[in-house]
Amino acid sequence: MRIRAGRELLAEWRRGDVLDHPKATQRRGKLLDYLDRHDDVPRSSSGVNLPKNWVWVLGSVADHFAQLHLTSFDVGAFAVLLVGLTGQNPTTIAKATAEHHRPDGHAGGPPSAMVKLDKPRRGPGRHMNVALTSVPPWARHGMPAGDPSSRAGDTLDLHTPFGVYMLLVELAAPARVRLDTDALFAWWAPRGGKGAGRGYRTRLESSHVLTWSKQHRNLDVAGGVTLARLRLTFNELQQRPVAHTETTLANEYLVRNRGNLAEYQTVVATTLAEQVKKADTRARMQILSAADVAEARTNPTAVAARYGMDTQTLERLLAGELNTVLGACVDGVEGDQKCTASFMLCLGCPCARATPAHLPLQVAVHDALLTRKATVTPLRWATRFAEPYYRLADLLDLAGGTAVVDARAAVTDTDAELVRHFLERDLDIA
Repeated sequence: MRIRAGRELLAEWRRGDVLDHPKATQRRGKLLDYLDRHDDVPRSSSGVNLPKNWVWVLGSVADHFAQLHLTSFDVGAFAVLLVGLTGQNPTTIAKATAEHHRPDGHAGGPPSAMVKLDKPRRGPGRHMNVALTSVPPWARHGMPAGDPSSRAGDTLDLHTPFGVYMLLVELAAPARVRLDTDALFAWWAPRGGKGAGRGYRTRLESSHVLTWSKQHRNLDVAGGVTLARLRLTFNELQQRPVAHTETTLANEYLVRNRGNLAEYQTVVATTLAEQVKKADTRARMQILSAADVAEARTNPTAVAARYGMDTQTLERLLAGELNTVLGACVDGVEGDQKCTASFMLCLGCPCARATPAHLPLQVAVHDALLTRKATVTPLRWATRFAEPYYRLADLLDLAGGTAVVDARAAVTDTDAELVRHFLERDLDIA
């Protein structure tokens, strides 16, 4: 708001629209015009080279530059927001550029920006294309992504990665022009470390964040806020990796922050109990036994009625035409309508049926979920995978040990590839 007001006053002065403004406002417009043209304030011609008296009356040199440019205090706040909203490594954020691509094409949908980021520790995979969206990181699926009709500059969107990034692109633009750089962070400082004088800067340092932190007395954090701690907090809250694997997240990042271990274990245990209860109390996929399949060859009408379908649907089920990875769907959806639910939900869907032919894939998914348990955080596994895992465990118990062993041996490479795509949600329609 400060910078936008300063730039608006500068534009008014250059248009000659300040003649009816107070004298002080006219002088400030003249001063901002001089500063914007010369990157300095008017100074006396004496040997001391001090700002002219009327400049001092309007404020300090730093105050005047702050009307058109970001300050070191501002960039500290921007760094806090970007790391806190994206979970990216602090050095990755510090080296980010203003160069970006708008996948939404400014067409009115939820806005987003595709940005190239650099994390040197990743080696050959250090360069990443990251989508900064207009959805807060804590938003659940289905929440609105914001007002798609709003334009850049209309509002101060400080709660999404896209909003903060685009605001920094806007406010630091003049400083970038002065420095001929595409660095995202660019600002003016009255002085710098190691004897540096006043001027424009692009090098973000931890001291900028620390200075910002100390100005906020209500932030009761020992040693002040740090970007590394913010990233760790993001990982803890979101329980998902950012520019690293889930194994690294679980075994390296989160293990550093176990001052709340007892609380974390309680949350995991509670979540796990809730998922197990869901698996026990909700509807189950109906299973046709081997005897049912054999009977269907001679008496399809009776078997179809027993499992809530017509004979034509039963024939298609047994022919594998209705398969949905873990079972088959007997819901007669007409026309172009499609069920957009994940195939994982078939385990508890009243429209789902399974036969012994589905057992190999059920075993493969069960085993894959068990393997994944060691590579993701406990809370993420409990939240996302516990219920389907226990549902599959029930199906395998019903099938019996011998059938499960035979089914596991019958899993093909094609089945394994299908399971991989299934668990990565590549098969989801929406």
